[in-house]
Amino acid sequence: MCENNFSVKKTELSLDGDTLSFTFDVYELIKPPLMIHMFFYMYNCKREDGYDFLIMPKSIVITQDDNGTLRKKGESKYIINEKLLEKERESLSGYKDVIVFLAVTGTPAIANRKNWTNTVGFDIPLV
Repeated sequence: MCENNFSVKKTELSLDGDTLSFTFDVYELIKPPLMIHMFFYMYNCKREDGYDFLIMPKSIVITQDDNGTLRKKGESKYIINEKLLEKERESLSGYKDVIVFLAVTGTPAIANRKNWTNTVGFDIPLV
């Protein structure tokens, strides 16, 4: 298994109303505190006078004491249900499509190993 492996299943990533939900696994290669780095690449603007695309960054922090995000005690899988801010919802509402890119950084489980994962992306229709 690659040391920077990262898994998010497309069927487990959803944008429903004001909540972004997904499950991810870092295979115990990095441990909390974790930072989820997300970039929303919005395209197909609904307005003719709008921007062709817009990029919106977002980060989520998982602390060592944040046991509510773990699927089962002792596993390395995390469940995220993140409410979007009003400004983020407004930005998304102006576009027909979004690609969400995700990567995670944290503390290496083994000294002198990578503290980051590879990046995954998901194309989500907004209309």
